[in-house]
Amino acid sequence: MTVDLDVFDNIAGISNATQPVIDIFTDSGSFWHVLIGGLAEPLSDDYPLTLAMVFSGYEVSKLSGGESASRIAGTFIEFALGMLIVAIIRGK
Repeated sequence: MTVDLDVFDNIAGISNATQPVIDIFTDSGSFWHVLIGGLAEPLSDDYPLTLAMVFSGYEVSKLSGGESASRIAGTFIEFALGMLIVAIIRGK
């Protein structure tokens, strides 16, 4: 699934910008991104933030290997979605 973020450019009045997109749930790793986010949410103290930072660093390091920025952005959304799902289930 590709999310078109051009609407934000229109709201901000930016024209002729490169059309930004985010690739979400485009490969088999998407399940693991959601699962890791879901496992991070119930941890106590600062561990969810630490795990999110490690995950982010790992994903951003893939940019030098040729991974597209739109796919990296999608992994962050998938991770956050996992955290959100668990937070809703737990009633936070």
